[in-house]
Amino acid sequence: MKTVSAKTYVPSRLSFPLRGNSLNRIVDASQPLLALLARIPDVRNFDSIDHLHHDISAEIESIELELHREGYDRATILAHRYCLCTAVDEAVMCSPWGQDSDWSERSLLAQYHSETWGGEKFFIVLARLMRDPERYIELIEFLYLLLCLGFEGKYRVMHNGRSQLETVIREVHDAIRKERGDPPEVLTSFRDKVIRKAHIIRRQTPVSLIWILFAILCIGTFAAFYISLGRYTDQVIQQLQNIL
Repeated sequence: MKTVSAKTYVPSRLSFPLRGNSLNRIVDASQPLLALLARIPDVRNFDSIDHLHHDISAEIESIELELHREGYDRATILAHRYCLCTAVDEAVMCSPWGQDSDWSERSLLAQYHSETWGGEKFFIVLARLMRDPERYIELIEFLYLLLCLGFEGKYRVMHNGRSQLETVIREVHDAIRKERGDPPEVLTSFRDKVIRKAHIIRRQTPVSLIWILFAILCIGTFAAFYISLGRYTDQVIQQLQNIL
């Protein structure tokens, strides 16, 4: 594995302090680069390719050390790194500025795994993990996030690939839901806060309306998180622009 020289790396140039304290330690450790993946499609012009490659490499190695300290086995760490490198490479090389760079000649996957394309193997790894979701649920959830953030791999170049990929995403989602269970219910009931009246409500709220309100709440929560994530990644991109 290639390491970053302490003489050339300057930590203050770019840092990824984002942490979510989630139940999934793999996802939590990876959130800095997940945030970057979410932002890359919106970046139309970017010239600091060398520094970007350098800092992402350093962050990948930092994540690997963190997972090692958390007690993950070598196979899990390698699978995580392989899929992360594959997703970042695809995101960069599908961007206008990435296509005009030499990223493909020094991709992260080539740097850490001596391979040039992981679009096929990513899904082979996913299929193997899905055979034992109880054991690999954290890694499965991480790969699921990569798919939700836009990774397509082999399906990008396949006929009707998007439709097939959506089927895969649904299958992974169902597997996670089955393993993790239903989302937790609200901590308190609104009925506890309602003063009882003498009259009786004759017309009950339709179940469909309850689901609609729940969906709106979920969308609002996600929007708030995405806005917060966007602000952070804007800062990351601004730091990248300022270093040159």
